[in-house]
Amino acid sequence: MNSAELRRNIRVPLRCVARIIVPGRGPIEAKTIDISEGGMSVAAPANPRPGTVFTIQFSFPSRQRDSVAFSSVVRVVQSSFYPDENAFRIGLFFVEMSEASKKQLATFLV
Repeated sequence: MNSAELRRNIRVPLRCVARIIVPGRGPIEAKTIDISEGGMSVAAPANPRPGTVFTIQFSFPSRQRDSVAFSSVVRVVQSSFYPDENAFRIGLFFVEMSEASKKQLATFLV
């Protein structure tokens, strides 16, 4: 079974800067690629192992002037190096998020 078959939710393009927060380390800047109800993909200079758990934070682009903050605990599903981007593409599964973040995600995906 390939990764496309494993996806249960349709992914929507999302282009913004995110921060990866790993306990005991400084934040790592990443660029979001896409997002779905169950997870997201980012490009980052780091190569976390599958199973690694951390927090990701970013702001959804908004139709209004204000951006909408989002935060979730995620688990790394896979990570592969993409030479054209000089970064690792990291597949993330949402483990835990607040009700406010769930609502923000649902609003963005509509």
